[in-house]
Amino acid sequence: MITTEWNAAAYHQINSLQQWQADESLSQLKLLGEEDVLDVGCGDGRVTAEVASRLTSGTALGIDPSHKMVDYARQTYQRPNLSFEYGDARELSYLHRFDRVFSFNALHWLLRTDFPRAMDGLKRSLKPGGRALLRFVGKGPRTALEVVAAEVAEDHASPFTHLTLDEFYSMAGLHGFAVESLSLLDRHWDFEPNGFVEWARTTFVPWTGGMDQPSQDRFIHTVLDRYQQIVGRPDRFAFYQMVSELVLV
Repeated sequence: MITTEWNAAAYHQINSLQQWQADESLSQLKLLGEEDVLDVGCGDGRVTAEVASRLTSGTALGIDPSHKMVDYARQTYQRPNLSFEYGDARELSYLHRFDRVFSFNALHWLLRTDFPRAMDGLKRSLKPGGRALLRFVGKGPRTALEVVAAEVAEDHASPFTHLTLDEFYSMAGLHGFAVESLSLLDRHWDFEPNGFVEWARTTFVPWTGGMDQPSQDRFIHTVLDRYQQIVGRPDRFAFYQMVSELVLV
């Protein structure tokens, strides 16, 4: 999983796209209020805090490999039943601690060879009969933005993995999960003018983290110009979202 440090405050300011998707995901997270919930790849902590607010006697723990994100989450969101820890999806060490595992737009930043490790960790973390609601970028027929970025960067070992529905269904079964629901949604988001560029400045850090500002600007504009030819209009981000609910059997 990508461990490059993100600018947490900047991410919080530009993540209206993430918030839109997060709100949609949270509407699918069914809670009685007494569950212990793990949020894998919690980012700035906003979603984890929303989960905690819906728990009357349960707890919410958010983990993320970015120290800056976790520090920001700890400073920004404080509730008695809410906590944040540095953690990697590939190295989950919790043992039958959680009733629910929630992961939103994080698991696609795993190497394909690391995805099974993450699934094993999710299995260990859940109590018997526990549920996992996982939402991440999946693979469809259209070329993904991350693929364009990797091509421009000439990065042939790009860290992300976009699984097909069949690949994820098989992987879930191999790791002890029954698939209760699984779909691949074709979504798009239209940024305000220059909004896509600002979003890319914050989220392209896997490729731009070591660049000076002029190099970052050239890279971002090259990627978005090429991507516009794929989606057919400027400032549009089109993506496939894999949405799954799994039950530990």
